[in-house]
Formats: sequence, C-alpha cells, structure tokens
Amino acid sequence: AVFVWGVSFPVLKGLMTVMSPVTLMLLRGIVSCLVMGAILRRAGGWRLPSAEDLPVVVPVGLIGFTLNQILYSWGLHLTTASHSGLIFTVTPLFVFAVSQALGHIRLDRLDVLGLALGVGGAGLIIGWPSRGVAGEASVLGDLLTVGAAISWGVWTILAGPILQRRGTLLATFWI
Repeated sequence: AVFVWGVSFPVLKGLMTVMSPVTLMLLRGIVSCLVMGAILRRAGGWRLPSAEDLPVVVPVGLIGFTLNQILYSWGLHLTTASHSGLIFTVTPLFVFAVSQALGHIRLDRLDVLGLALGVGGAGLIIGWPSRGVAGEASVLGDLLTVGAAISWGVWTILAGPILQRRGTLLATFWI
C-alpha cells in the first residue's frame, strides 16, 4: 500500500501532462467508486446511507473528497511530485493538531516539540521552492498541497465516528 501510495505522486503528475488535474482526479474517483461498489455488492455489504448518516456523510464527503481532491490535484500540478509526496507525509501532524484544537486529545510539551520537529524537518527538506522554471516546485503548489493534507487530516477526524459505526469500506464508499 505504501509503495502504491508513493508511486502515485509521479504517476499522477505524469498523467497531468495529458489531461487536466481535476479531470484526472474525477476519473480516479469514479474508478475507485466503481471498484469499491463492486466489492461491497459482491460481499453483500451494499446499502444506502440512512437519514441519520447523511448529515455526517455529506459534509465529510465535501471536505474529505471534493475539497481534498481539488487542492491535491492543483497542488500536485503546480509543484513537484517529491514536494507533494513529502508534504503529505506530515498529514498525521495535522491530525494531532486538529485533534488538540477540538479537544479530542491533549498534547504535552514533548508532543508539541515532536510536531514542531516534524513540520520543521519537512520544511527543511522541501526548502524554498524555485520560481518560474518549468517542472519545478512553486509556493502556490506547495501551499495547495498543504491545504490538501490539512483537509485530509480534518476528514480523518470527522469521518471517524461513521467509519466505526458503518465499517470502513461502506462509509468510505458513501463519502
């Protein structure tokens, strides 16, 4: 899974040379939906969301899929695959920060130091993006990718209850 995830950044970046970033992400989402739907149907786990689930599924889907994929696709399009991949590795740091802000967890000084070192280390490796050279990173692309990583972190937290209640595959399919 980690290999496929890591390879997806340069592969998607390459595909963006022949189609628009948003179109590519839309096609990727449709294929994923069809595959997950087929698996659910075959396993007998297919069902529509209940009225109680819709108020959670819709906003989580808008943040976790729609917003995330728009930010991710344009961020990857405007920066390098290596920058995008590295920025996404700090997503757990955003999850911890948002969890702290929402009061789900309490971070101590050592946790905060670890978060700061993680973000600082990623920042040092990425460096300051160069401008105006084709195929190189851009500040806007990196910032859009940071936004995508943050939206993925928020999705992770907001989706937690429905994932636990309805199962990972079914809830992810709905979202």
